[in-house]
Amino acid sequence: MPLFDRPKLRTIAAFGAGLALGLAVAAGVMIGQMQSASEMTLAERFLEETELHATGASGGKSLAIATGVIDEGTEGVFLLDFLTGDLQCWVINPRAGRFTNMFKYNVIADLGVEQGKTPDYVMTTGVADFRGPAGSAVGRSLVYVADGNTGNVGCYAVPWNRQLAANMSVQMGALQPVAVGKARAVAIQE
Repeated sequence: MPLFDRPKLRTIAAFGAGLALGLAVAAGVMIGQMQSASEMTLAERFLEETELHATGASGGKSLAIATGVIDEGTEGVFLLDFLTGDLQCWVINPRAGRFTNMFKYNVIADLGVEQGKTPDYVMTTGVADFRGPAGSAVGRSLVYVADGNTGNVGCYAVPWNRQLAANMSVQMGALQPVAVGKARAVAIQE
């Protein structure tokens, strides 16, 4: 009796050939993917998997403006009037295509701006997902205002009711102070 019988030898050879062919195809696919991945720049690989959220801010001699996300698909524009200290947030209704919601707060007392002195404001927005004071709902953006003269900083939230927004109801009220702090421990002498 032979050590290997021919039908078993052919079956083993066919299995081995199939396995080798399968491994070769898998290796080819992996090499192709690695080649295409190596041709992508780092920025392309990063942006391929990352959702970006951009906001903008700018300031002049008497007005600062910044944008921030208020809710899914809804953006607000924050305006700070240096002459009055009024901080406003106007929220555009995407269905109506116009500003239908407005919130306002005066920052002078929070930032300790002295009467008769010209404030040196800067403003920006940030994102925070939390509930506002006393459990009230707030928008997804916070606005930060600082005065360069006093070194004081204030953080404010937009009171936002998603149900009212879904029904296209107008929302108005006061921006909610979240926190006030001091960025500088020493007063500036002029």
